[in-house]
Amino acid sequence: MKITSRGAAFEQLKILQRLRSASIRQSLREQNAARSMVRNWLGYNPTLSEKERCRIKAEAARVVKLVKKGEQTELPAGESEFVRICLVAEGTQAELRKRHELTMRELVDTLPEARFTDGLRGVGLLGLAMILGTSGDPRKYKRPKLLWRRFGIGHYGEQRQRKVTDKDLAEQLGYSPPRRSVLHNIGDALVKQNKNGYRSMYDARKEFENQKTEGAPGKKMSKLWAHRRAMRVMEKRLLIDLWKFSTAK
Repeated sequence: MKITSRGAAFEQLKILQRLRSASIRQSLREQNAARSMVRNWLGYNPTLSEKERCRIKAEAARVVKLVKKGEQTELPAGESEFVRICLVAEGTQAELRKRHELTMRELVDTLPEARFTDGLRGVGLLGLAMILGTSGDPRKYKRPKLLWRRFGIGHYGEQRQRKVTDKDLAEQLGYSPPRRSVLHNIGDALVKQNKNGYRSMYDARKEFENQKTEGAPGKKMSKLWAHRRAMRVMEKRLLIDLWKFSTAK
């Protein structure tokens, strides 16, 4: 892919990442709308027992799959047509997403940062494109902790970035769930696919966190809390390494 400048490449990545995210959200909306229609037909009601609600949800998912395959169901004509239209729209969004992701891979491969992913399991060209499409040019950040803040894993004074209901504090922290989600998904892939390096860092930090106490003396920190803290440390290390790689060029 031919690009006119480094700045133009990052601007295009930003647009593509936004379009990709929009396609994912819309695809989920269409899928949820289809399942909701089938659940209502099956008699779903919030007052039902949890067991019955789960049964209806599972049955609705099964019926939607059958409609997607073009098989016959007992759905009335109106509901069946609605579900088919939703699934067509879902498929259209899925195709759009694939096209955006292909372009993102091609575009990021023209940047020097693309070599950062060489031999790195868990962060391929698409993962890198998602990061750069969210952060912009890493060279514009004076230090890594500013990059952390962009992805919602930094601090402002004594305050850790997080989702809060207080509007003034939320504005001060600058936390964005969509941006945080991008890095979380990359971190999750690293934990699952990166057998050495970042995964080893995660394992060591998790073990360290598991030895800590939370609240009352002798009360061990929960496994989920230890996992999240270890993930944040690993994700911070990833951004530091990316920033160093980028600014060294």
